[in-house]
Amino acid sequence: MPQEFGLYPKVDAETLLDHFARLKGIHNARERKEIVDHLLHKTNLYAFRKKNLGGYSGGMKQRFGIAQALLGSPKLIIVDEPTAGLDPAERNRFHNLLSEIGENIVVILSTHIIEDVSSLCQSMAIINKGKVLLQGKPQEVLESYRGKIWKRIIEKHELPTFEQNFHVISHLLVGGKFEIHVYSDSQPDPAFSIVEASLEDVYFNTVKPE
Repeated sequence: MPQEFGLYPKVDAETLLDHFARLKGIHNARERKEIVDHLLHKTNLYAFRKKNLGGYSGGMKQRFGIAQALLGSPKLIIVDEPTAGLDPAERNRFHNLLSEIGENIVVILSTHIIEDVSSLCQSMAIINKGKVLLQGKPQEVLESYRGKIWKRIIEKHELPTFEQNFHVISHLLVGGKFEIHVYSDSQPDPAFSIVEASLEDVYFNTVKPE
């Protein structure tokens, strides 16, 4: 399932999914209807099966994409940025759908959205420029960072000095000042406070800025 895929806007979901089923070799009409109905129910689109796809929201289109990907009972599904641009309700609905699918099918999820990884994935990898820099289970990776991420608020002009003296992994402008995160086995100085590590911290510490 690519990040962006084309759909015929003036065709309803049931008709197009039936068409995709034919293309995937499901020729028996009765079997095809059962499969199409099942997938529309599974993706919570059955009530909208007669609605033209041009009138679907972004989240509904994504769920339709999953329905067509599930045709033919695949053993592996690859999805690229599936929740990009979705509102919180649709993202939550899509998370639930992918989690359910992942119970029986291998799902490879390509995403830059940290929340997707932490809530959906049993294992993860950080890949940069074609190289695998880190891999493991999200919770185990986070556990290895426990007690090693420190936070401090500094003035904007102080950032170069702190970057020179500490292992600053990220900085975020908040209210005109920088909130910096530092990776260290011990408290860098008394002004730093410990914070719970996130996968974002893991990412910034793993993918070094150029």
